[in-house]
Amino acid sequence: MKQFSILPTLAACALGAAAEARAAAGPIAGAAPPGQQAITLEKIMSDADWIGAAVKDAYWSVDGRAAYYSVKRSGSPIVDLHRVDLADRKDQIVEPKAMAGADARAVFDAAGRRAAFARNGDIFVRDLGQGRLTQITRTPENEAAPQFSADGRLLSFRVNNDCSSMTSARD
Repeated sequence: MKQFSILPTLAACALGAAAEARAAAGPIAGAAPPGQQAITLEKIMSDADWIGAAVKDAYWSVDGRAAYYSVKRSGSPIVDLHRVDLADRKDQIVEPKAMAGADARAVFDAAGRRAAFARNGDIFVRDLGQGRLTQITRTPENEAAPQFSADGRLLSFRVNNDCSSMTSARD
């Protein structure tokens, strides 16, 4: 099971709170070199790209060998999907042609043999033993939130904002 340390999150929150308190108090006399504008909360909040884009939607690959996350490109509305290989810690942008092989945030059956996820509005199931990916739905509807039944025989998912749909989870 993957574990996350809460220490970096707490440190980031503490630094953010301290920075906000300093910014609310106004610019610090002598904090900026002569001829340069002091950094204020208004300056930081006026341009999201100035401070850097936030990492969003981080998740593990279904095989646990990589981590994925999304981040907005600086100065652009484009959001890139990144993959970090845990063996060599190499961070790469997932190219459009490789998107079909990228997993999404997954749920696992009780036996831990299959993982289900939604991608581009369709539902997929990956057999973890063989690595085989099966597309369960291919519709113009937006399917999301897959869940295996407790016995693993059925797979339910949401269709648009309607009630769940059930399908056999076995091949």
